[in-house]
Amino acid sequence: MVVPHLGDAPYFSIPPLVTEEELEAKLDELGLSRDKKVRAALELSKNVHRGQLRNSTVPVLDEHIYPATLAGIAYQEHQKISGNPEFYRINSEGPIITLLHDVPDDGGISKTEIKKRFGLRIVDLLWPITDDSYRDARSYDEKIARKFETLRKCQWPTQIGGLSDRINNSLCYYTKPYINEPTGKPTDIMRRQLRRDKHIVLPFAREVSPDFFYQMFDELIIHYRKKYPIPIRGIFN
Repeated sequence: MVVPHLGDAPYFSIPPLVTEEELEAKLDELGLSRDKKVRAALELSKNVHRGQLRNSTVPVLDEHIYPATLAGIAYQEHQKISGNPEFYRINSEGPIITLLHDVPDDGGISKTEIKKRFGLRIVDLLWPITDDSYRDARSYDEKIARKFETLRKCQWPTQIGGLSDRINNSLCYYTKPYINEPTGKPTDIMRRQLRRDKHIVLPFAREVSPDFFYQMFDELIIHYRKKYPIPIRGIFN
């Protein structure tokens, strides 16, 4: 079995950066660049996120949307190599969901508009990973817990979209507000995020993607444990 490792795939390096050209090349390689809905999702995502920057000052598209999309594609390729008949062909719904996962929240795009452009099935697959579905959550912890509990009941494009989004976010704990720049030590924000990865996301990944995303999250937690050898109470135990 091929087990992915953070250091083996360039788009899982820290920080993970993927250009539009690199994503386009991958879509073209897989025959997805001619898919009308994939093209529409790519263009809508570019329009919504153009000019947005991450905490690192790197564009959101290059540091989040594109690498998360490639993560989801890599999952499908891994399943194909492993002989999973469901992934004999790379399904376009996976990259569509990941390309669009922040569009409703960051662009204010409604369900009605997404349905008009992409159809009801894409709306149904997309909405469980949007923040819009959890606006009544009383805390961020509650939102994350509810989201991954909901994802347990969803189809694979939604589950993998959620995991692709999270693995990319978790690989970006290398700047403010996660690292205290004068000391180089984790902030309370990073501590809380790692705790969520360990106790909420990792068990979910073990359940739905034991041979791919679970391996990544497990290795990610090991990476941070080695990087910050001083015990961080409540995260790794």
